[in-house]
Amino acid sequence: MTLGRVGKDYRQGLFVWLVAAAMASFMLVCIAEVGRNIPLAEDWLLVRAYYGAEPNLAHWLWAQNNEHRLPLPKLVMLGLLCLTSGDFRAGMVASVVLMTAASAALIWAARSARGGRVVWTDAVFPVLLLHPGNWESLVWSWQLQFTVAAALSLLLLAAVVQISRRQTALWSLAAAAALIGLPLCGASGLVVCLAMAPWGLYTGAVAPGVAGKGRPISYLILAIAAGLGIVLTSVYFVGYERPSWVPPSPGIWQSITTAGKIAALAWGPAGLVPWKLFAFLTTLIAASAGGLLLMRGWRAWRTQDARLRALALGLGGFLGATGMLILLIGYSRAAYVPTIGVPSRYMLLSAPMLCAAYLVWELYGRRAVRPAQAALLVVAIMLLPFNTVWGFGWRDWYVGGMEAVETDVAAGMTPDDLAKRHRAFLLHWDQDLLARNIKLLRDHGHPAFTPAVPAKSR
Repeated sequence: MTLGRVGKDYRQGLFVWLVAAAMASFMLVCIAEVGRNIPLAEDWLLVRAYYGAEPNLAHWLWAQNNEHRLPLPKLVMLGLLCLTSGDFRAGMVASVVLMTAASAALIWAARSARGGRVVWTDAVFPVLLLHPGNWESLVWSWQLQFTVAAALSLLLLAAVVQISRRQTALWSLAAAAALIGLPLCGASGLVVCLAMAPWGLYTGAVAPGVAGKGRPISYLILAIAAGLGIVLTSVYFVGYERPSWVPPSPGIWQSITTAGKIAALAWGPAGLVPWKLFAFLTTLIAASAGGLLLMRGWRAWRTQDARLRALALGLGGFLGATGMLILLIGYSRAAYVPTIGVPSRYMLLSAPMLCAAYLVWELYGRRAVRPAQAALLVVAIMLLPFNTVWGFGWRDWYVGGMEAVETDVAAGMTPDDLAKRHRAFLLHWDQDLLARNIKLLRDHGHPAFTPAVPAKSR
């Protein structure tokens, strides 16, 4: 390799890592400037558990939140609250860290796929996962339910590529942890786990030995984890109840339309304006990746090479899982769209489709791969200003609501009055629970609810 080539590779790698650092730093600065140590919406469900007021913590961890059981994200959130003395901004920082780590894992996977080089188009990962259009997911602690699931899913995707390149022990253990953790992260985790479990079982069962030393123990752990993931998925539905307040889909066409909007959301909220165009782009990209897998993956399967077979099985499972998620969200949320629209937090469930397609192109594409990857990055960058505008709109709503709460807390307003006045912003579905939790925070001296003047009767 010439010195010129080394210098070019270094500059491209530096560019990619600088983009990742800049995207993450921007979101962390936003949290530092506007984040409030005040619970929002489902954040309030953590208050009693944090102060030890939940009579049955295990039941609380396993209890449904809408359709989801979220014991792992709840444990992570409680742990962060304990580490930070009850600071509800900790989950925001953790979400940015998780998406940064997921971006880094995917960059390393792309690097391994091309033999050890990072190219400038790899910047697409942090651009897709850390742009300000993700504000609702990154600057709201409860959305760890999405960021933990998304990070585990993307870690699994990276592990599929790394293991195919003989990066075995560490990545096998990481994939094992992801397969066990995903069913504990709600419905989205279930879908990915079930789709990827065959890859884990196959890889663990048929992996070749290393230098004649037999099958690595990490592969065996991976196979066991895949089996445990299936078991946990089954346990998930024991005692499961469909929430009565979630309306059924109004029809197949409405479900398909909603799924199209979720697919468009992979590009950020900006993709929802001309949603048909971006839904088509997402579908086209997914179809191109699927086509490559069918053609070249099938050839790899016929070579009898276990690693190449596992790679095709893993990538196909991930693409299928992401597509199924988009369809399921379309079906389950179609009735809400006419009144509340499509929540932007779902973008972390559809953006992985683009990430997976990028890696499939790298692994199975030929001369056309770099222009396609470049086009993907260019479009994502072109949408950055529009996604930023949307994110700042969410910021303005959030800051306005929080400042109003802070003003009334400083004035010494009682928990009951605070709950009554700010219910629509803080916890719209349960005013009594909100009042009780505000009182609990105040009684424990939480800084956000300690009035600057003597409070009225509590």
